[in-house]
Amino acid sequence: MRYGLANEEIARKSYSSKYLIDVKECGLLVNPENPYLCTSSDCLIGSDGLIEINCPYSAKNCKNLKEFCISYKKYGLTVHDDGSIHLPSIHKFYYQIQGQLNITNRKWRDLFLWCGEDILTIRVNRDQHFWNNNLPKLMQFYFNLTLPQILDPRVTRNMPL
Repeated sequence: MRYGLANEEIARKSYSSKYLIDVKECGLLVNPENPYLCTSSDCLIGSDGLIEINCPYSAKNCKNLKEFCISYKKYGLTVHDDGSIHLPSIHKFYYQIQGQLNITNRKWRDLFLWCGEDILTIRVNRDQHFWNNNLPKLMQFYFNLTLPQILDPRVTRNMPL
């Protein structure tokens, strides 16, 4: 984790110079329609994008991030016939990314991997169908499990008031 945090600023500048775009650091982002839904992202990009910067220590001496990500199971990426890399919709990062995109009402998010020797950008577009299927589950979790714990944790544990 230290390696990633120590290199995040360098990676952010690398992304900005590669794509000739300003990136804006941000904090907690709250959904205006459902204020109990919030997220944080590394940076905002214009009015449509987000970026998640990842500087994996396990790839710090890697010369080819694409090959590393394909072989390293943690990332769980797939390669299309044309050689492009894809983040499958069953991946835990995909759930996180879709949540962030829909909570912030942004169109895409770049997963930007940096190791000093190489960079790799994987763009993930907002998937409204995915969100529409998962939002009711998220709301149910919040209202039935999380909120009661916030309001009075004794009730859910059958403790006296």
